[in-house]
Amino acid sequence: MTQRRVLSRFGSAILLFCVLQVEGANDGVIIKRFLSYNTKQVGQKLRVVNLKYNRCGPESDPGRLDELEITSTPSGDVLVTLSASTDVDLEPPVQVTVEVYKRLFRSWVRIPCLNNVIGSCVHNDVCQHGFEECPFESLRKNSVPCHCPIAKGTYAFSLVEIPVPRIPQAKIVVGDYKAQVVVRTHNTQIACYNGSATVEALSQ
Repeated sequence: MTQRRVLSRFGSAILLFCVLQVEGANDGVIIKRFLSYNTKQVGQKLRVVNLKYNRCGPESDPGRLDELEITSTPSGDVLVTLSASTDVDLEPPVQVTVEVYKRLFRSWVRIPCLNNVIGSCVHNDVCQHGFEECPFESLRKNSVPCHCPIAKGTYAFSLVEIPVPRIPQAKIVVGDYKAQVVVRTHNTQIACYNGSATVEALSQ
């Protein structure tokens, strides 16, 4: 599984869209390549601000997103804090449907699915892209699963740091975004959430 898909699971799809602008839609780029990306290249780092989200499914949905916070370090890397729970075991296939829109003047423009990785995509089974071992120490310490099946329960981690490369095309990516994420398994809806955020470019 690529680092792009890892980040999308934690709600960082916007950052991965930036990476695609730099590298092109090459789904074969592995996690080590992303983590060793040349952060000294010309360009700017981005940060996510004004993150808001709300439940769009019924209270009976077994999945809940209790907390999601995305902040930036002084150097421009990302810190992710998340707490989520499920009242049922998640067995494959687990389908995730994502719809992403970017504000253009007074209208919202749908971002198409790019290489079946980022944008408005239907991921028919995210379980196919799990890790045997989670790539971040904080996840391992908190027993957060990175592969299916996922047992019912509450999972949380705090301040997982994700390196962010400089983006030459930063001006293209900055702006206001909104998205909807729906999770289903075996034709049963697990969770539905709407979210919005603003992407800003950090000063050089």
